[in-house]
Amino acid sequence: MELNASAKLMFFFLCENCDCAGFWEINIKEAAYRMALNEETVYQAFRDIEKCYVRDDRFCAIVSFLHHQRNLPLNPENKAHIGILNRLISHPGLYEALKIRWESKGYIQSERTLWNQAPSKPLQRGYGKGRGLGDKGSLRGKPHLYPIPGRNCSVPGCGMPAVYRNSSGTYDTFKCLEHLPEKVKAVYC
Repeated sequence: MELNASAKLMFFFLCENCDCAGFWEINIKEAAYRMALNEETVYQAFRDIEKCYVRDDRFCAIVSFLHHQRNLPLNPENKAHIGILNRLISHPGLYEALKIRWESKGYIQSERTLWNQAPSKPLQRGYGKGRGLGDKGSLRGKPHLYPIPGRNCSVPGCGMPAVYRNSSGTYDTFKCLEHLPEKVKAVYC
C-alpha cells in the first residue's frame, strides 16, 4: 500500500500516541495541532490508513501494534500483558474486530492461541557502545574503574594507564590504581 507523506505521518503519530494495547482516543483536532497540519489533511490521512486500524465511535486500535511490539500471544501471567488484557476487555467491540483481523493476518491461529501459558519471546537487545556497565561490571557491589583512553598517571615516574580523573579548577590530574587517593580507594577498591 503506497501512502503519501501525511498518511505516513499519521500512522507514526498513532503508533507514538497510542496506549500499550494500541488504542488511541480519536481526536483529529489534537492530532492536527501536534503534527502542525490542518484538520482536513489529518482527517484525510486518517481515512487513508483505515486498513491499519479498527475503530468505533470514540477509539481506534492499531491492528499490527501488539504483533510488532512482540506481545502476541498474550500471557495472563505476564504483568505487562495484564494491562493490555484489561484495555482489550474494556473495549469489547474493538477486541472482537481485532481478533478477526489478527486471524486474517496470521498473527494468531484461533482464540486458543491468543492466550498462551508460556511467556512471550523476549526482545533482542543490541550490543551498542552505550554508557551501561555491559559485561565489564555488575550492578551489585562496588563500582569498577576502567582505563581512560590515551591517559597515563600524572605522578612523576609512573607510566601506568590512568583510571581516575581529578579536576581541580585549572588543571586535571590522572591517577592509576596504585596512586588513587584514599577516599577514592574506599569507594572503588
